[in-house]
This record gives sequence, structure tokens and C-alpha cells, in this order.
Amino acid sequence: MNQCNIRIKRPQKLLLLLLLFLTSILAILIRPFFFFEGNSGGRICAGSLIDNETVVTAATCLAFYDPDQLVVAVDNGAKVIQIAAYSFDAYFDFVTMENDIAVLKLAESVNANYLELATEQPASGSTGILVRFDANNTVAEFAETILSIEDCTSGKYKYAEGDLFNTMLCALPEDTDACGGPAGSPLVSNNKLVGLISWGYGCANKDSPAVCTNLEDLKAQLSQPLVLHEPLEGIGFQYGFNSNYLKKVVEYWRNNYLPKWSEREAFLKQFPHFETQIQGQTPATKPGFNAAQMAIVMRNLMLRIGFDKFLVQGGDWGSITGSAISTLFPENVLGFHSNMCTMYTPLALAKLFIASWAPERYLPSRFFYEHHFPLKAKFASLFYEMGYFHLQATKPDTIGTALQTNPIGLAAYFLEKFQTVTGPGLNQQFNAMDKVYKLDPLLDNIMIYYLTDTATTSVRFYAENLSKEFLGLQLDRVQSPVPMGCARFKHDLTPALDWALKDKFPNLVHSTYYNQGGHFAAFELPGMLYINFQEFAKKVNLE
Repeated sequence: MNQCNIRIKRPQKLLLLLLLFLTSILAILIRPFFFFEGNSGGRICAGSLIDNETVVTAATCLAFYDPDQLVVAVDNGAKVIQIAAYSFDAYFDFVTMENDIAVLKLAESVNANYLELATEQPASGSTGILVRFDANNTVAEFAETILSIEDCTSGKYKYAEGDLFNTMLCALPEDTDACGGPAGSPLVSNNKLVGLISWGYGCANKDSPAVCTNLEDLKAQLSQPLVLHEPLEGIGFQYGFNSNYLKKVVEYWRNNYLPKWSEREAFLKQFPHFETQIQGQTPATKPGFNAAQMAIVMRNLMLRIGFDKFLVQGGDWGSITGSAISTLFPENVLGFHSNMCTMYTPLALAKLFIASWAPERYLPSRFFYEHHFPLKAKFASLFYEMGYFHLQATKPDTIGTALQTNPIGLAAYFLEKFQTVTGPGLNQQFNAMDKVYKLDPLLDNIMIYYLTDTATTSVRFYAENLSKEFLGLQLDRVQSPVPMGCARFKHDLTPALDWALKDKFPNLVHSTYYNQGGHFAAFELPGMLYINFQEFAKKVNLE
């Protein structure tokens, strides 16, 4: 019997959902048994080895730890194996305990014999074997009676209807003094893995059977083929994100990106990360959290960490929020730099229209004409690409729910925008994103949204900023004395002219144009954006 311990390197906050599209899992180890340990060596949960490099356990076992905190100790510590990556079931619910499944990918293989995963739930009353430690600290097998949810909530036991769900089954020990084992302990029936201990009302006994995660559909979930509609003939990305290219993205995500997830995490964690609460935002539970409220939170955050004066840089919503901070709290802002210098006030639009008749009089060079003009093409493109904006601004929870529960849909939805703004010469090409951004940082972005469950809260921001309350503030019409810098990239949204931008920021000290790049300059041209920001900082005498 192969026995393994997982040791915890350090405690950490709750880890939310992580997508893992593993290749097909065909079998499991006979009498598989793994134990996870903390720094003190105390056992906290168990698991089962499946194939030669994969462990399956209860998601609750790993909810408070990141992959880099875990190692697997084989044969009571004779060999330590690192964790390459791990995932919760996409539909795991930490409150109800539905779909309490997690999968770990080991950094190296373990030689063992396997059993197939169960593909159907055993009949209620069937005999099963639970593998766990006994009172003498020895791995042992305990006879169990497997109960369906209907029987477990029939009134004979402590569980009531509504306590349990279809993703669960119960295991009743034949030894009335036996506990059900820690979370993740494997339950075997007919030489197939049918469940993992999930939870229960104390020790499993004749009144309170242990509740197990039902694994009958795990094999199907992990090996489910990706079924997408084929694009129409001759269509690239005109109808949205191309399904043929999406298959390649998912394949790379599953086979190349996720196995090195620990490396990506290390990259993202190279700077210290902290969590705090400001004004009760956890996220927002009431309507009204718009860019002005975000500006208050960010300013208060800077004050809390000891900076009463600071620089602000932003693109997209960062630019809108940065403008709000500069308007509401100019005494705190040393300078505001934006790579999305848009202005949509009536006066700014009127000036843009006037300038279209003699652009050479309002631009520093004729080479920057296409940043602003022709207006007909610019506004046609804007309206054509604004469908997502209207949906998010009017029905954010609808699209948020669809994105939150569907990682492939989330990827398609997000990546379509990155594809679009690669520019007119590239945005119909299959390799555009590889050329402009590279897939790893794009998948980092998607993983952050997916892991933190923030698809819905992020799209709500659109609705809050299109509300009467926020628009009624008319912050774009309030002048700010803060020194302002603007970097305009060719394929971004149509920027404001200096002539219009000075109505809002009369202290415009830095105005530049680039005949390349687009809306996501920090992804596409980070070095160029950083140098531009440095140049701005020098002009406001900060370097």
C-alpha cells in the first residue's frame, strides 16, 4: 500500500476556484491513501492517488492553502514530491459543500497500481471500504454501508432534506465506534473509487453517517471533450472569438500553462501582497460603487499605508478612476498619467469635430492623424464594438453569472477584446495575440478573475458608472490643477486633443503619440509605457 503525507509549509487565506483541464484519468491506485500534514505534523485530511502523477481529494482539504505550500511525502517521508498544480471542481461550493473535489498534479510520477474510477453510483445499501488510519496509527480498511441521499435524509439519521445534494452520498460504518475518517479519505466499492469523505455531524456513527463526495461523474468531467460550433466559412474573428482558435487556446491552457501554474503564481507573487478593508468594501454589497467611490477608496488606501502624496497612472477604468482621484483630491496627487486620454463632454466632442476640418492645426504632426480621424470611421468602430459595454452596463449580473461558472466562456469573452484591439492589420489573424501579448500573461489575467470569482463584480462597475448618480456628478467638467501626462497609442479609443484635454487639465505638461500599440498598452508595450511614465515624472520634478 502506498501511503503519502502532504505537509503544509505555511497557513494562508481561503483559495477560491481554480480551473484545471486535465487529460483523461483512467484509473486509481488500489487501496489508495494519502495524508496531508501541517508544520506540526498533525494530520488534517487525506486523499487518493489516481494515475501516476495525480491525487484526488476533498476541496475542503486545500481551501486554505496555495500549491506552493504543499508537498507530498511518499512512504512516511522517504520521498518528498512537489505539487505542480491543483484545482477545485469548477462548481465547488464552500458553503453547501457541493462538488467537494480537488485534483493535484504532482511534479513527478509515482509508480503504483490503479483501479478505474466509478462511472455510476453504487446502489443504496451496497458494501464499501473506507481507507484511513486506525486507532494504532496504521492504515486500515473499514467496512461501510453506502447510502443514497434519499435514504440518508429519510428521517432515520440526523440529516434533513436540504442538507445534502446530488453530488453527495453517505457512508455508514459497520463498526459503530469508528469515525468516518478525515476529509478526502477514499471510499471504494467493487474495486472502484466511488467517493471521498467530505463532511458530517461529528464522527460517523449509526445516527450520523459520513457524507462523501460522489465521484461517479469525475471521470466524465475531466475527460469531457470541448464541443464548439465551427466558424462560418471565410470567417476569422468578425463574429466574435473564433472557435477553432479557442480550441488551441484551451489546449495550451490545459497542457502547457496549468502544469506550470506554480511558476505563474510565483511570478504574480514576486511583490508583497496584502488584503485590507476600507469603508467596508469586501466587495460592495450595495449599489453605487462607481469610479468616484473607487477614487475615495484608493486615496484612503494610500493614506493608510503612509503616503499622503502620490503619483497616479492608469488606462481603461484606471484612467477614469485616476481622473476622479485627481479631481476630488488634488492636494494628494503629485501627477496623473494616463494612456487612455478620452473626453466625451459636449465641448470636447465639438472641438474634435472642428479639428477634423483642419487637423494639421491641432496635431503636433500629420503622422498622428489616424489617432483621431476620420471621425466617421472612428465612431462607427466605437459603436460596432460597444455591444459588450451596453450588456455590462444594463444587465451585469446576467453576463457575470455566465462568465463566473464557465471558464472557457470567460476566456472567449475576455480574449475577444484583446484580439480586437491588436489593430486592423492583425485582428483577423490567428497568431495576433501571440505576436502582440503572448498567451501566458493573458491567461494570468483570466485566472485572476476566475480564481477570485470577480467576473460579476467587475462587470457591475460598468453599470455603476453609467448610473444617473455618477453621471450627475459631471466630474469631466470639473477642472483639476494636477499636472497631467498623456500617452496616446494608435489603436486605442479615440483620444482627446490637447485643445480639449486642457479644459479638464490646464496643467497638461506631457503629451505624446505612438504610431503603434493599442488599448492594453501595459500588456502590449510595457517598456514603452514605463519609459513614458518616467519622462512624465521627470517633468513634474519627481526624479
